[in-house]
Amino acid sequence: KRLPAVIGRKGMAWGIGLHPSGMAGPQKKEGDFKTPAGVFSLGRGYGYEGAGPQGSGWPYQEASERLRCVDDPKSKQYNLVVEETKDKDWNSAEIMRRNDEQYQWVIVVRHNDGEAGPVSGMGSCIFFHVWKDRSSSTAGCTALKAKHIELIFKWLDPALSPVAVHLPKEVYQDAQGIWNLPDLD
Repeated sequence: KRLPAVIGRKGMAWGIGLHPSGMAGPQKKEGDFKTPAGVFSLGRGYGYEGAGPQGSGWPYQEASERLRCVDDPKSKQYNLVVEETKDKDWNSAEIMRRNDEQYQWVIVVRHNDGEAGPVSGMGSCIFFHVWKDRSSSTAGCTALKAKHIELIFKWLDPALSPVAVHLPKEVYQDAQGIWNLPDLD
């Protein structure tokens, strides 16, 4: 099923994920306002409720007032969701319990999150989250209606190791047979 979504205000750039590295074209960087292109595993869900959406079995944590996703490339906790403490080593981080509905439901897109850890400066804190509206872009995430994020939570089965595929349509079609991607319709 196709769901309407918005992406980064400056388009897409190749991220670090499950797809081959060294793809030709722009590469994702911290603060570039681009959504990472590629294939990515998915991480924990977060949100403002005590439990994930009804019927979801996806790992979920309620976002506390101190929960942050660290976007400071100099931090040892870069690209991690952590509780803020007084001995934090960062100067910037995403507040995970915002004063709006955009992080009501969040699913982490594991861009720049390999076994060796994140590469400093190559982008952080990429999520599926609730959009402001259909015409508002993001700083690099993929945003959808709240009911569609809830639907994604319900679709996700941890036993199946689902992935997110973020590709422009023409790149998707070129990679479809090589990467064994499903048909778009």
